[in-house]
Amino acid sequence: MTFANVAYTVAIVSYLILAPLLNSRVSSRDGAPDTFWSILIVLLTAPACIVWLFVLAVWSIPYFLMYPERHAHMIDFTGTDAQKQAMREFREQAAQRNVFRRVLENLCILPYTGPEPSQVLLDFDANESKHAASSDSDDGG
Repeated sequence: MTFANVAYTVAIVSYLILAPLLNSRVSSRDGAPDTFWSILIVLLTAPACIVWLFVLAVWSIPYFLMYPERHAHMIDFTGTDAQKQAMREFREQAAQRNVFRRVLENLCILPYTGPEPSQVLLDFDANESKHAASSDSDDGG
């Protein structure tokens, strides 16, 4: 994820938060719009939400890179029993690595010594890419 993608996402989220709040008008008893409170709420909550989303992204991106065995993959949904068993074995082996080793491997300081994907998983990736290529060529007619 590039900086431009992050900036674009922050801009969209801040627009979605700010636009309804800035356009809302809270009327006082005399009917005059009382926008001070709505602007104050926006100025206090929008930066907090944006900072929270940024912190969440900063935490979640390395987490998913360091622990690939902890989130779902396509094999979990569409794989055969043999592929799902290979994925379970991969997860069991990967779970035995400690966090310091994972950090050093992801920073390319140490060579990767984790479990290698089995041939079943590699065949699944090859079949998926063939399927995607054939579905793209079918769209031309």
